[in-house]
Amino acid sequence: GMDSADGIFRGKDGMAAQRFTGRLSYQKVNFLINASSRTKSIPGASYGAEFDAPNTTTDDILNLEVNTQRTLSDHHSLLFRTYHDRQKYHQDTYFPKDDGPRRNWDSSTTGIVGSECRLIGDWVGRGRYIVGVEAQTAYRLNLANADLEPYELAYKLDGQYRLRSAYVEGMVVVRPGLQLTLGGRTDDYSLFPREWNPRGGVVYSVSPTLTLKALYGHAFRIPNNFERNIPSPVSPQGNRHLEPEHAGGTEGVVLFQPNRDESVQLSLFSYRVTNVVSQLVADGIYGEFLNSGNIQTKGVDVAWRGHRDSGFSWYVGGSYTDATGSTGHHLENSPQWLSANGISIPLKSRSQWYVSPMLRVISPLKAQNNGSVPWREIVDLTVGSNRLANGLSASLSIYNLFGADNPTVVGNQLSFPTMPSEGRTFRLQLGYSF
Repeated sequence: GMDSADGIFRGKDGMAAQRFTGRLSYQKVNFLINASSRTKSIPGASYGAEFDAPNTTTDDILNLEVNTQRTLSDHHSLLFRTYHDRQKYHQDTYFPKDDGPRRNWDSSTTGIVGSECRLIGDWVGRGRYIVGVEAQTAYRLNLANADLEPYELAYKLDGQYRLRSAYVEGMVVVRPGLQLTLGGRTDDYSLFPREWNPRGGVVYSVSPTLTLKALYGHAFRIPNNFERNIPSPVSPQGNRHLEPEHAGGTEGVVLFQPNRDESVQLSLFSYRVTNVVSQLVADGIYGEFLNSGNIQTKGVDVAWRGHRDSGFSWYVGGSYTDATGSTGHHLENSPQWLSANGISIPLKSRSQWYVSPMLRVISPLKAQNNGSVPWREIVDLTVGSNRLANGLSASLSIYNLFGADNPTVVGNQLSFPTMPSEGRTFRLQLGYSF
């Protein structure tokens, strides 16, 4: 039943999800398919919907790809792929009206086709390079919202875009133990000016057990159809003058491998995102999407992993991250400390059956409306086999094994500061290779 007068449900939400992944190869041609569907109930009535109504969201994804790689010479090969990606989303929600609850249908459909050609070569013993081009067309970018019974269309938007890209990357062995990588990509969207994004890295092997790395990269994200065009006065207002978000980062890595079975890695990183797309909410009304600020993230990550010939393996890792906004203050809804620690134990020596417990530790959070989330310790467990029969594998995972409280902070558009999400999640995974 209802937990309290603020309208929070316990044990009444649900989710059904299916996923299929397949690959078929014939004479150096590969056919790949990835299909998934997820339907989730939302009895908690988000965004003013009717409370305890059969509100649901559904996500359907289909990815198809055909690729082949041909050898041109001893040092050159050519890869070609063509793909089709389709994603459908709809939300079926009941909203209170003067004449009683009215069913609302909100949907979006994205269809993309594209092709890519990539030349891969090597300079005998001195490095390698990649040169490629890609053409992509979003032939369907649909957004629609309507009340049903009786039917009343709120909006229907149809959009498209075209993308033409080219990229190059080269790795050169400057001298034994020292590698230099440089590359870049240019993207020309029909809706935005051309973008150029460089990347680079230096890898230095100090000794057989110690490696140092310095990495740099830059990327961008164009505003999506919803952020640019949504016209609803209740939802965030679209803005066709939005600029792309940009992200740049540097990372330094120290990798220590005392033997072939284990390694310790220390990473120092700094990332900056500019032109962040967001919107303000005042008195329950959403404002226009805007390029409203920057986010700076700095931190350190450390990991120790290894395995033994018996099949036993382990991973111990943790990170500290300091994320700040445009004002320079720490983003308190972002955890500073994270840790993930797990082992995998064969049920018998060299057995295909294994059990893998994992402990996740997450530091406190604070919400905009004075809510807070304490430290959380969550245990996950997976039991499985890599070979039930020829080509067949299976695993059963239980997330949050002991049902620990694991609330999350919510935005200031809701009356309560945190959303409880305690409880266990089960996942059964089957795989077959042939």
